[in-house]
Amino acid sequence: MNEQDAKQRYEAYVITAEELAARLGGKQAMPDELRTDAHLICNTPAAIDFNSPGAQGFGVKRAGLSVPGSIMLLVSPGCCGRNTAALSGSGHYGERFAYLALDETDIVTGSHLQKIPEAVRAFVASRAERPSVVMICLTCVDALLGTDMERVCRKAEAAVGLPVRPCYMYALTRESQHPPMQAVRETIYGLLRPRRKDPRQANLLGFFTPVAADSELFSLLERAGIRKVAELARCQTYSDFEALAAANFNLVLADEAMSAALALEKRIGIPAIRLRRLYATDKIANQYRALAHILGLGAEAIAMENERERAEQATADFCAQYGKKAVIAIGSRLNANPFELALALVRRGLAVRELFAVPTAADAFYIRQLAKLAPATRIYSTLEPAMLHYREDAAVSLAIGADACALHPHAKKLPWNDAVQPFGYQAAQALFENMKNAMRQESSGAAEKKVEAETDDPHRPVSPMPKLSLALPPFAPDTAGAASVLYPLGGMTVIVDAGGCAGNICGFDEPRWQEGGSPSAVFSAGLRDMDAIMGRDEHLVEKVRAAATCLPVSFVGLVGTPVPAIIATDFRALC
Repeated sequence: MNEQDAKQRYEAYVITAEELAARLGGKQAMPDELRTDAHLICNTPAAIDFNSPGAQGFGVKRAGLSVPGSIMLLVSPGCCGRNTAALSGSGHYGERFAYLALDETDIVTGSHLQKIPEAVRAFVASRAERPSVVMICLTCVDALLGTDMERVCRKAEAAVGLPVRPCYMYALTRESQHPPMQAVRETIYGLLRPRRKDPRQANLLGFFTPVAADSELFSLLERAGIRKVAELARCQTYSDFEALAAANFNLVLADEAMSAALALEKRIGIPAIRLRRLYATDKIANQYRALAHILGLGAEAIAMENERERAEQATADFCAQYGKKAVIAIGSRLNANPFELALALVRRGLAVRELFAVPTAADAFYIRQLAKLAPATRIYSTLEPAMLHYREDAAVSLAIGADACALHPHAKKLPWNDAVQPFGYQAAQALFENMKNAMRQESSGAAEKKVEAETDDPHRPVSPMPKLSLALPPFAPDTAGAASVLYPLGGMTVIVDAGGCAGNICGFDEPRWQEGGSPSAVFSAGLRDMDAIMGRDEHLVEKVRAAATCLPVSFVGLVGTPVPAIIATDFRALC
């Protein structure tokens, strides 16, 4: 192999907008590098939200506790609970968990299913105040066992006289037609019961945190005769939550909430209207005109000319001052569709050099338009194995999105992933104002990570059951220490899991992974339901082979998790 071949071999995979648009417009499929089911999943700080969403965002566990007064029982092997401890420092989530730990006997015999109602009863009895709902969080273990959790929850509900609902933390089904974050929304809104409709109430569905209070969406709805705009994140009590059932219609602001909204429409008669978060002001105006038509109003009735003018002014101010200086990289960990945002910025004459995102079929339109206006825009997947070879482009002066910020430690940074959700013209205005502020700041090294200490409460209740913990124990996924031993040895470590275990190991067990030094090649096998059901070992071997060809590694280590244990994977044969 000559030096040029070696250099080409060990570079991060990248495709331009023009090249990708040509593939999407022809007979070729999406490149394997941009399909998360076709390769090992890379673990880097820029990709932690994908591998372990509970670490820095709303995973199933935190989402299930968005119902006021709810508590959650996690039923799993101890290794599946590690990242939950990180929630103890924020919003008192840690005070609302209990664990029923499973051992090998439970899994083989299914004996834990008989213990769940008793564990729920003990958990409820331990609370100083009676909870509103008990959520039971299940992992890939019960997914593979085919546990009928609806039946188990009915038994537990009869035991405590409270609603008991399952939350499926099934990373195996992440790319199925019914992924976990879609299912948990259905569980939450499935608690609502029919009640008399209030013609002056509307709900905002989609996010687990509130829409920005200064968004014009609220005043727009007020002009349309809506006096109460309700959303899950603003519910202080369970009664507030139950009152969501009185809405005249739901505005759905995120795709993952659409199935829950359609279920509400069918079950309790609340129709759903889809709105998208956009950053192109002309598209925002078109969307509001369409909303006016749906609501039977004239477009002038909900015109937002002043709000649009402020957004246009903020855009013009930024472009006038920094339009020729700003070279932008956009990630996917932000309050935006990265492809729509990139197109909106390019249409304003700004230079978008890089995109760190995995496109979906819905992004094809944006990609084709980007190809026309900025054909050289480079698209990377932070999850692709060769991403370990990515080197910062020094020409990038502004990184937008938490992952883009992690990949560009020397650029100006705008994470743009605050908990409060921007929307409409307010989002566009706030984005450009924050971009302007970011460009004014001095560049610095990688953003500091805020670590919240876990507290020890001496008054925590003691569990009356073996293997039931009513406090957050410091579980570690890598109980054997295998990944830690292999970390510095120059090999490629593959965690044979569905994604969550690898994220926990890197995000919580292995401090060297986050220190910013030479990263170790730690990957998730990215197992999906059909891999586990069909035992497609050859698929895993091919993914390992493909990753090994783009990495200078001396060996490959396979680290087992509960998923391969349950399906009796023969690791020696696999090796």
